[in-house]
Amino acid sequence: MPLLVLAIVVSACAADPGHRPGDDIESAALQSVKGRIRPFGAGLAPDGFEPDDEPEAFSGALLALPVQQERTLHPENDLDLIRLKLPSLPSGEPHQLVLRTLPAVGDFVLRADTVMSLHREVDGKLGPSIGEDDDSGPGFTSRISLPVGGSPAKDEAAIFPGETLLIAIRAFDPEIQTFRYRFTAEFREGDRYEPNEFSLPGEVAVIPTPVRLTGRTVADPSGLSLSPAGDRDAFEFLLQGSSSTLSISTFPAGGGDTLMTLQKGQIGVLGTFAFKNVALNDDRSPGRDRGSRISRRLQPGRYRILVTGRGPAFPYDLELK
Repeated sequence: MPLLVLAIVVSACAADPGHRPGDDIESAALQSVKGRIRPFGAGLAPDGFEPDDEPEAFSGALLALPVQQERTLHPENDLDLIRLKLPSLPSGEPHQLVLRTLPAVGDFVLRADTVMSLHREVDGKLGPSIGEDDDSGPGFTSRISLPVGGSPAKDEAAIFPGETLLIAIRAFDPEIQTFRYRFTAEFREGDRYEPNEFSLPGEVAVIPTPVRLTGRTVADPSGLSLSPAGDRDAFEFLLQGSSSTLSISTFPAGGGDTLMTLQKGQIGVLGTFAFKNVALNDDRSPGRDRGSRISRRLQPGRYRILVTGRGPAFPYDLELK
């Protein structure tokens, strides 16, 4: 039985299809800063949201999404807290709450090295963390994505409309780094694994095969879905030990039709890492079964599964065995 390390991971890369123009902050910031990089903290002053180092120090909360704020972490050891009362979902589709820090326009992208955590507010104070991130955004900025709704019995990190949350943002090295940055918060449609349209190394869980990730209904964020229409899901795994025959299958529901591609990671001639297609499958049984299946004997290595769909949004299962 092969041992898999499965990662559900994401990046925003301009070369990938489906790239969002709003994610292209990094290249814009790098272009705009040529010849005028300033020392850390030069010309900064505390932003207009201060004081916001303690929940008791400020009143009010963000009540609507999306939102974007221009902020500073200044002076040294500054902590920014943002209170968010989670509004109602814009539709019945499954959604993620996506929180991001981004470089301030015109600043060198590597300046804004943030660490962000998400907390429930407990008796007006900062409660235990339900999500934390360091470097998942452009450069060294932060990104947290959590499912909205679902079952708290299954997922302690699930959050619900009407809850009051506190977002804490600090510099990675708060004693020496002060800088400007942008904070954004928004809802995005999709299952609990979103955003996973692309892949970079991320949090990894070691699991034995077989494994089946389940999607039940499009309105259930605890499973997999290709939502909204045109969504693409990416899953990485490490195949360890000796070569093994692996069967990968999708089981779409609600009349869905999947197309699955298996890719293997490899080092190119210039030392760059890239994925190369190994196999592709549309229908397990053309005309009758619109799920996909790839069965191959694979050598140990790093692999990626890409799943796309045709038509409107639908849930599906993904099975490896």
